[in-house]
Amino acid sequence: MAPRRDWDRDMKNLLKDIFADAYKGGGSDLVVHYGEGGSKAKLDGVICGQRGQISVEIDRKAAKATRGSLMDLINHDSPMKLLILDPAGPASAEGATKMCEYILKKFVSPPRQFQVCVIDVDWPKSNKVSTIEEAAKRLGWRRS
Repeated sequence: MAPRRDWDRDMKNLLKDIFADAYKGGGSDLVVHYGEGGSKAKLDGVICGQRGQISVEIDRKAAKATRGSLMDLINHDSPMKLLILDPAGPASAEGATKMCEYILKKFVSPPRQFQVCVIDVDWPKSNKVSTIEEAAKRLGWRRS
């Protein structure tokens, strides 16, 4: 398995390629606040679109850590959520996807406001691009 930071970096670069200036990988838009004086978290990015922002989290961790990433995604101000999972991570892709969808359905309404997509590091770039673009389109994102 490639080091986590390499996969994260590769996914962020792919998001930049797909969404160009609509993808923001830094700045205050990514911060999730947990109360006055509480801790903060930073998402992996946001995609700006005609229907509003899509908050993005990239994950290849164990189930317990993935649930923490979901908490950050759920608590971000963006109305739409996109979780990108790596099937080579510690949890099985199917099990991780089902867990994430179950949690998101409980806290994000309506369900069409979130997408979970699995991106295999070994796929050709065109497959990765089409999978992420389709997930963003299901959230209402359109290329300008």
